[in-house]
Amino acid sequence: MNSQKYWRQRVLYEKKKQIEYSADYEMAMRSRLKQLETEFEKEAYKYISLYAKANNENIENAAKYLKSIDTSKWDMTLQEFEAKARAGGYDRELNSSYYKSRIARLQKLYDQFSQFAIKYADKEENRFALRLAKQYQDTYTMDQYIRYLAIGGFDINFANFSEQQLKNIVYQPWQGSNFSNRVWNNYTKVLPDVLTDTLLRGTLMGYSYSRIEKDIRDRFTNFEQKNVHRLVITEMGHATETATAQFYEDSKIEKYQYLATLESHTCDQCAHLDEKVFKVKDRVEGLNYPLIHPYCRCTTIPYDETLPDIISRWERDPITGKGRLVKNQTYKEWAHANNTHAMTLKEFKQAHNVKPLRLESFTKLLKSNTLNLNEVRAIRDYTSPVAYALNDNLRRGLKLTNREKTLINNLDSALEKLPTYSDDEPLQRSILFMYPDDEENFVKQALTNGYIQEKSYFSSSKHSVYNDDDNVRIIIRKSHSGSDLGKYSPNGENEVLFKRNTKFIVTNCYMKDDKIFLEVVEDEEK
Repeated sequence: MNSQKYWRQRVLYEKKKQIEYSADYEMAMRSRLKQLETEFEKEAYKYISLYAKANNENIENAAKYLKSIDTSKWDMTLQEFEAKARAGGYDRELNSSYYKSRIARLQKLYDQFSQFAIKYADKEENRFALRLAKQYQDTYTMDQYIRYLAIGGFDINFANFSEQQLKNIVYQPWQGSNFSNRVWNNYTKVLPDVLTDTLLRGTLMGYSYSRIEKDIRDRFTNFEQKNVHRLVITEMGHATETATAQFYEDSKIEKYQYLATLESHTCDQCAHLDEKVFKVKDRVEGLNYPLIHPYCRCTTIPYDETLPDIISRWERDPITGKGRLVKNQTYKEWAHANNTHAMTLKEFKQAHNVKPLRLESFTKLLKSNTLNLNEVRAIRDYTSPVAYALNDNLRRGLKLTNREKTLINNLDSALEKLPTYSDDEPLQRSILFMYPDDEENFVKQALTNGYIQEKSYFSSSKHSVYNDDDNVRIIIRKSHSGSDLGKYSPNGENEVLFKRNTKFIVTNCYMKDDKIFLEVVEDEEK
């Protein structure tokens, strides 16, 4: 058998096993979700029992507009519904205490759903990180082992990974986010949105208790089948293919062949890449290297047109250590002649000192940076309107309430644990001054001092502008201590938060489109 063909068979077999591992994890994850579903249902049923019985005919007439709204995000559904209802002449109904009381209760319910989900998201993140790290390590080891079986490659640049290295690998962002953010987004944002949207529609359209109950379960099931399946398949696939890419680099493999066919099924989106050969140095994930898209099951194999057949094998003399190509001799025959044997995977790991992932150490490492419930709540509070009053009091040096002091303690603790923003793209801070004198004084002080340093927390945004209507825009060209709130930020926000009294050196000031721009870099001195 040709070595290239053998290599292909082994890689496809291992890819199949990876997909099976993904299915096993997904099944376990769905089982754990049932506990969260039960908590959601308890709170939802309290709401239904109060409001599903007291229907309002006028509101039900206005609710006809809900049928044309496709979004499943409850706040977007509400916003679009109210706009259409008011345009249809239902202002009186929307201003009624009946309607307002239900919407206010739904907002509280959404917040409760999010709080319930926090502890589940936290635990699931640790479980998933462990599974991804193990998948990465197993894939890398197996790639090296298959190379050994295929070409007798004893001279292997074998890499071992510490728990910290594996953690850094699995938390590395890709396609604008990482698995942690996606887990938290699904648990604490998407799912509460979907269920609150269901209750909003059921309440306004006057559905019965049993109808709303059925809709909730249907939406939860759909969430599991769609969001959970996509999350697990995609993240596990990414870990696998990232490990293989590292194997290519470590083993000095120059080319790889794209495989879009697995078990006679070719991915439609990747069919045009099937069998094509690319240089490893030109590898671009999402373009010519998997994953190309969510649910992608494609993989790659090393490509070398000069590989010998299995019967022509490169050998190393067990005594002299020198290598040579032996013709017409199978590996089994060579091993027998030299009183040795082909190593099993277990022996291969022992020979290369491949240490298994220590579950206890890895879990302890994950928990060292895990936020407790009070720290999570502090971030959630800060990303709400609470921050405006808190920062104003800090800037003005006013006496803080006990609640504000507690918030600060928990927030400071959380910022110590969160990852720092490390992208090259500058951060942006939008400031809207209500009075021209305040704007002038702020800019004048910054230019006179040569720096900006506030007693309050310093909020900024990544990859976006928080407020286009600002009159002063601060561009942070370089920073080193901004905590990436990531998964804790509300939908649509990408907040990076700096601690109190962080100092920024002003490097440039200019006016553009009647807006003042201040370019700064974070002071290196801590």
